[in-house]
Amino acid sequence: MIRRKNTPLFHAIRNYQLTRHATFYNFLGIGLFVYCIKNTFFKRFNTKISITKRPRVDEISKLLDELTISELCHILGFLFVLIFQIVTTVVYRWYDVFLYLTIFNTILNLYPVLLQERNKLRLKALSHTLQRQ
Repeated sequence: MIRRKNTPLFHAIRNYQLTRHATFYNFLGIGLFVYCIKNTFFKRFNTKISITKRPRVDEISKLLDELTISELCHILGFLFVLIFQIVTTVVYRWYDVFLYLTIFNTILNLYPVLLQERNKLRLKALSHTLQRQ
């Protein structure tokens, strides 16, 4: 389901922008998250997402598709863990588990979504610049 690029959900997420201002992402600390990704073992997780020094418009489009697929996976993971958190809190009253899972869910699912949103914003600007040339 996630690999189907012609679905309305895929296009809605690909065209969605949380904000058009990169300063919003910097305010949330995405710069520190990027530093951690680039300098730890996380940089080896998704090697499909890379760009050449002189990208073409079609390469940027493929990269946007890969970013959207990764973003969708992280959104689904975030929602799954959030539902698990709510169920365990309501049924078992594990409030400490809710707190720990919230922290890990934010770091491992929400921040990658925000990073991909910022990268999509940058790639769309680059694509727009290349199309004007």
